[in-house]
Amino acid sequence: MLCEALTRLPHSMVFNEPNLGFRNFAVRTTEAELLGSLGIDLRDFVKRWSVGRRRLLLYGVRKRLIPRIQRHVAQVGIKEIFHTHWRRVLRMFPEHRIVLTSRDPRDIYLSLRGRYLKGHAIWTGDFTPRRVADSLNAEFARQLDMARSSSVMHVRYEDLCTEPDAMTRVLRFVGSDLREAGSLGEFLRGDERRVSEGAMHGGRITDKRVSRWRQETGDIAAEAAEVFDLMPDYCKYWSYGKDGPLELGLRIGRA
Repeated sequence: MLCEALTRLPHSMVFNEPNLGFRNFAVRTTEAELLGSLGIDLRDFVKRWSVGRRRLLLYGVRKRLIPRIQRHVAQVGIKEIFHTHWRRVLRMFPEHRIVLTSRDPRDIYLSLRGRYLKGHAIWTGDFTPRRVADSLNAEFARQLDMARSSSVMHVRYEDLCTEPDAMTRVLRFVGSDLREAGSLGEFLRGDERRVSEGAMHGGRITDKRVSRWRQETGDIAAEAAEVFDLMPDYCKYWSYGKDGPLELGLRIGRA
């Protein structure tokens, strides 16, 4: 959602989970179309720079692709969910602004579970509350590392969906000249497995997926609650209580 909201040519372009930290570049259909309108063939670029050692790809992105995009677009960014090699990515964006995001662990679990059951999740092996919590806690540790190393902004999914000025604060922090959000759901249009997710919100930021854990009962609710209980540090840091989000307020700076 935030990735799409911050993308509107010629103001800005945010890549959706390209996995750059892993010396990879996952090309998304909508991004290829957007850059194609600027005369940039993203698929061809990735193909050419992926030949041989993959570390050459990161060099190509930093020294060739981004400068070409910046001839047409004021800001370039990326959105990732896996941050194992986050320092590699930061080196590509020396004037970076980091927006750290969060979501209630119970809702994350339900979202992952739904995609896993449909065969759409990036997940191998057993899908259990313990494994989900372990994975999320590992990524949270990397969030903390980023917060300690740079000035960052913290923003929760729930606040973006329910506070009218939350997006304005994000735009101000990243120095964007956007006056309104980009086209919500546009990126998911290019993924036939997720079109329904993009269409659900009607191209707007809504609260339809906020605290969805409240609607669950039985074993599913118990599993979601188990994930929450296995992530006490995350919940404390991001101010999630048993009954939902607590007051967080605007937090910019180092952890």
